[in-house]
Amino acid sequence: MMIINRRLLLGLVATALMLAPANFLGAQTPAPKTATFPILSPFPYSGNAPAPNGTKRKLTLEEGKFKIDGQPVLLMAGEIHLIRVPHATWETRILQAKAMGLNSMSVYLMWNSIEAEEGQFDFTGQNDVRRFAELCQKHGMWLLVRPGPYVCAEVDWGGIPYWLGTKDITKLRGVDLTKEAYDRRYIKKVGEQIAGMEAHEGGPILMVQIENEHRSIDDYMIQLERIFRESGFDGQLFTCDPGMKSFDKEVGIPGVLRGVNGLTNDDKLLARARELSAKVTGHPVFCAESYTSWFARWGKKIPRRDSSSELNRLRWLLKNDVSFCYYMFHGGSNFTYNTMPTVVTSYDYDAPIDEAGRTTPKYYALREAISQQFGLTLPDPPPEPKVITIPPFTVERQASLMDLLTGVPITTPDAPKTFEPLGVGGGFVLYRKKFPEGLRGTLNLSHAKDMALVMINGERVAFVHQFLEKTDMQVSIPETKGPAVLDILVHNLGRDRAVMEEKKGLTSAPLLDGKPLKGWEMYPLPLLEMPTSQKGKTTGSAPALYRGTFKLAETGETFLDMSKFRFGVAWVNGHILGRHWDAGSPRSLFLPSSWQKKGINEIVVLDILPSADNKIPISGTERLIEIKPQAFKRDIKVTADAIVDETVTPNTTPVNQ
Repeated sequence: MMIINRRLLLGLVATALMLAPANFLGAQTPAPKTATFPILSPFPYSGNAPAPNGTKRKLTLEEGKFKIDGQPVLLMAGEIHLIRVPHATWETRILQAKAMGLNSMSVYLMWNSIEAEEGQFDFTGQNDVRRFAELCQKHGMWLLVRPGPYVCAEVDWGGIPYWLGTKDITKLRGVDLTKEAYDRRYIKKVGEQIAGMEAHEGGPILMVQIENEHRSIDDYMIQLERIFRESGFDGQLFTCDPGMKSFDKEVGIPGVLRGVNGLTNDDKLLARARELSAKVTGHPVFCAESYTSWFARWGKKIPRRDSSSELNRLRWLLKNDVSFCYYMFHGGSNFTYNTMPTVVTSYDYDAPIDEAGRTTPKYYALREAISQQFGLTLPDPPPEPKVITIPPFTVERQASLMDLLTGVPITTPDAPKTFEPLGVGGGFVLYRKKFPEGLRGTLNLSHAKDMALVMINGERVAFVHQFLEKTDMQVSIPETKGPAVLDILVHNLGRDRAVMEEKKGLTSAPLLDGKPLKGWEMYPLPLLEMPTSQKGKTTGSAPALYRGTFKLAETGETFLDMSKFRFGVAWVNGHILGRHWDAGSPRSLFLPSSWQKKGINEIVVLDILPSADNKIPISGTERLIEIKPQAFKRDIKVTADAIVDETVTPNTTPVNQ
């Protein structure tokens, strides 16, 4: 049935394209009124544009066009993010982009992944940008590289490493001598990997971006341009602005192309971009991010955009002679804690290639349109990935998170420390204070960033956060005779862009009946690695670790159904899959085939809010599990008779399976 539907779709799209008029550039010809995607003819671009093949190429910006070795080229790029796509599938994604008719790839580099800890640079695995560039070269695809230092991309602190929060820095995105030294060191390391792979040296890197959406060409941007040049990037540089306001004051840095994000279908912005680009002799207009949809947020409906809308956007870009990059071509998954606080684990983005790596109707509609416009005979896309289901298996509660509290805690006689000086970028920190004589009263956690699980003597009292709605973060502590231990487990949902004040953890001392609590023990729990599965305490309401195994006769892409869990993290065979949370709408975690193995596979699940069940079923499905966003009703003021977490009634109504 799927084959028939796809052929039907292709036939309808192809028919519309063949019947379309040639009426935008040059002579017009009559066309039927039913045409939906007019072909531009004559069109000033060849379907056989120069491609990277080891030959030294010259990119010029003249006559309002990109030219490679003097030949006009319309850049059509597809964005993927290396840390969101298992490196085993990078080559397939490049081939899929080429088969859709694109001639370029675009990638962000995440500084906070490359230098996760100060001075420790890692360009292997998911950070191996040189390998990705080599794959682009192998398959004749140009590459746009976007190293930051700040990138946004819905990642933690916009890609700025957390440890910079411990430095004497006043501006993360401005002229600051301390920050400048770290920027220079990072960009220099990136240059050591790929600066020699630019087009004029025979490589595939056509352009390199400076920063991202800074909204102003100021001394900071000029400083960064100098750093990029000093780091070996002597080819074409470009910047990205998020809209028209960014164009209103400055022309830009001499020789640096100014791209505009979100330009699609905005005639007013296009006119302003053309006006300012004309002041820079010959510079073309470049839509650095043409959005194929949008990212999904916790507690919100997943955004989607149909193929016809995307075809209209492509029509507008081609009609107006605008080079572009599809953001996203393939979104992938946020496999770690490296996200902004609003962003769910799935980064599917309703892109032409879905989270599992499958081509979509949107992909084929765009492929047919590009093929017809440029007169291309495109290669067949790579075979579709094998997608599997996994029969239900159970994970068994084997330990408490408290069993991981080993070693001597970090102590302070004063207010608790935030994540940053404790050396924790993401994950969790457990804050502990002992009350020999017992305690009761009202606990104020208004400075807990972002989520706080409150426990007394190892049992859950409340779970609070200010994320989905504002709350006073007051918790009524039931009377507890001494000795009593107050534990506050804080989770960082992600730093929002690059705001200097964005600290995580307990950013100020909690108040008990209005008085600050001092004297704390602190246990860092980054939990990037899969926790060991030794057995420990298996009862109670403290965060629980579940372990299980499942057997595979064959590997394949799949989505693990996490709908029986509340909030936490999961790992398979040592790989972190990301957060699961019943805060609607996605209720599954993508498990790539490259992280599986034939035979026995091990899974560990952390649930911060475990149920009374010691055994919980999980299965693997062919598609992301989505429910309708739910309404959150909370009662975080608990009493001795009701020691519970926030009151939430999950909505389990499926949207699709």
